[in-house]
Amino acid sequence: MGTPLLTAIVLSREPIDLQIEGLVVINVVSKIENHVMMNKMRRKAIKRVKTDYWFYLDSDDELPPDYLSVLNECMAAEVAVAYTDEIVRMKGQADWYRNPGEYSAEKHAADMYMLHHLVLYETQATLEELPNIPEGGIAMFEMMLSYQLAKLSVKYIPRVGYIWHKSNTGFHTKYDSLRAVCGAATWCNKTAGQT
Repeated sequence: MGTPLLTAIVLSREPIDLQIEGLVVINVVSKIENHVMMNKMRRKAIKRVKTDYWFYLDSDDELPPDYLSVLNECMAAEVAVAYTDEIVRMKGQADWYRNPGEYSAEKHAADMYMLHHLVLYETQATLEELPNIPEGGIAMFEMMLSYQLAKLSVKYIPRVGYIWHKSNTGFHTKYDSLRAVCGAATWCNKTAGQT
C-alpha cells in the first residue's frame, strides 16, 4: 500500500495496540481528568505527527468499512480541514445519522459540534496555526483548532467518516466538558473574521 499519509491520534487511559490498515496510529496514554489536561495531551500528540494529514480517533469509537476511501476523498480536497458526516451509536437505540452540512463560520461559531467526527487536518497548516490556539484555560482545543483552520480552507465531504459510540456517562457529559464548549465558543466568536 505504500507509506501512509495519515495519522490517527488515539488518547486512552491505558496503552492500546491498535493497528489500522493504511494509517499510522499514535497512542497517547494519560488518565485525563479535565480539559486543561486534555488540551495539553492533544497539543503534545500533534507534534508527534509525521504524516501529511491526521485526525483524532477515540479509543472506543470506530471507522466505517470504507474509511480509506473517505479519507482519500478528504485528502484529495487539499484543504486545511475536511469534515464528514458521522453515525452516532448508543446502546439500545437506533443509529443516528449526523449530517452537519456545508460550512459557514457563522454556523460553526453557533454550533461548536458542527465539525466533530470525522475531522481531517492538514499537518503543516496545523503546526503553523497551533501558536494561535490558546493554551490552558477551560476551552475545548479541537473545536478552536478546527475553527481556526477553517479560516484557511475547509471542505465538507458528505460521507460517513466516523462511528461515534456515544454513552450517557462519557467525558463529554461532564460539567468540565460543557464549560470547555462554552469557552471554545467564546474564543471563536472573539476571533471571528481574524486570519
